[in-house]
Amino acid sequence: MKQLFFKDDYYEAKQHPITKKMVLDAYKKVKSNKGSAGIDDQSLQDFTENLSGNLYKIWNRLTSGSYFPPVVKEVRIPKKDGNSRRLGIPTVSDRIAQQVVKTYLEPKVDIHFHQDSYGYRPQKSSHQALEKAVSRCVYILYAQRLPFYVQLKVVIPLVKCYKLLDIEKYARLKT
Repeated sequence: MKQLFFKDDYYEAKQHPITKKMVLDAYKKVKSNKGSAGIDDQSLQDFTENLSGNLYKIWNRLTSGSYFPPVVKEVRIPKKDGNSRRLGIPTVSDRIAQQVVKTYLEPKVDIHFHQDSYGYRPQKSSHQALEKAVSRCVYILYAQRLPFYVQLKVVIPLVKCYKLLDIEKYARLKT
């Protein structure tokens, strides 16, 4: 492997503060996830043959603001009901670029989300969201013992928020 890519890490003159180390770390992450080739049919193994040059090209385009993602390869995945769903497979280069952007932006943006926001966040899942909603439903069940006028003002508006939650479906997910 040529050491050309790793020699200097000057990004100060570039438009975006992305270091070569960030690109290299993103490559390592993409490599550990494996995956298939995108529309350009370049596999991870093919990408590695000119690793220094390929990583430099990604870094240079990202830092200068000239990176444009290539078209995504579409693959049809069969479903149990006989239909199929579409799956987009980006190129290896694009997966690396996406990983760089994710690694750079996620810590800066995530702190602004509400603590009960669970969608597409690190260390959070839909199961945790359901657990939180169910735990709040328990309070509503206890509130049924309150006088009717309190239920009317406090409990009933809360129940409307959780009415759509299917408790039986949640119980099946837990087992």
